[in-house]
Amino acid sequence: MIGLACDLGYPPCIQKASQLFQDWVKSNGTLSLPTDVLRVVYAIGSQKTEGWNYLLNAYQHSLSSSEKNKILYALSRTKDTEKLSKLIELGRDGEVIKKQDFAALISSISGNPSGHTLTWNFVRENWAELLEKFHVGSSIIRNILYGTTSHFYSQEELEEVKTFFNSLKEQGHVLKVMEVILELIQKNIRWLERNRPVLEKWLEDIIPSGAN
Repeated sequence: MIGLACDLGYPPCIQKASQLFQDWVKSNGTLSLPTDVLRVVYAIGSQKTEGWNYLLNAYQHSLSSSEKNKILYALSRTKDTEKLSKLIELGRDGEVIKKQDFAALISSISGNPSGHTLTWNFVRENWAELLEKFHVGSSIIRNILYGTTSHFYSQEELEEVKTFFNSLKEQGHVLKVMEVILELIQKNIRWLERNRPVLEKWLEDIIPSGAN
């Protein structure tokens, strides 16, 4: 629940997470934080430039794959599109962020409202390069396609995906995941149409009047 509370801008949650992050930084990363709040604390800390830079440095020096995954997620939660673009370039380069983690990185940035257009444009504009790095039938390519499009929920986005997939088919790239994605986006559209009033009411009730 703490993650949802912070995502919704609940001040006490953000203040607590910010304080925990500051304490962790002051300890030079030695302070032990509860594992169930690590991702949230890191994500809140990443919203400030100094925190984001500290986390990127911690990612580069961590020897724990579990810790690196949590930090990479937090780095991808920034609202700063320039930092998100830098992450994509680091993943593209393959040295700081390893090749095998690229799909997870793209999916994580895509789940960020500030990053989903960025990653969608990147995939479309750099498709040929992606195929040079990863085989067209690889799980990484499937995960990149799914990660950048599965959260779409508008008719306009559905048409963009159809257009892109049609262009891939013309190149001879036909993947089963394409149909899965199209069906999922259509389900997302129908779900939002049915539940928008309820969702809006729920958000009005759950977000405190003093929240940003």
